[in-house]
Amino acid sequence: MTFDGRVIMHVAGLHAIGSLGAIRYLTSHIAQLFGEADADVSWSGIVRAEYIGLEIQAADLLSGPHAW
Repeated sequence: MTFDGRVIMHVAGLHAIGSLGAIRYLTSHIAQLFGEADADVSWSGIVRAEYIGLEIQAADLLSGPHAW
């Protein structure tokens, strides 16, 4: 979503480590996601993260991007 020419992104996980997994996914795939979603529309998605201790092992998009 854009606001005054800025992109606003909210990241939330069921646990803090889940938020880190979502950020890991986004850092590698943000251009692709913005290409699939209309820049003027808010959208959401679900990211699944695998981790050992506090180290993210993998992060995958399960669903999205979904405009709302």
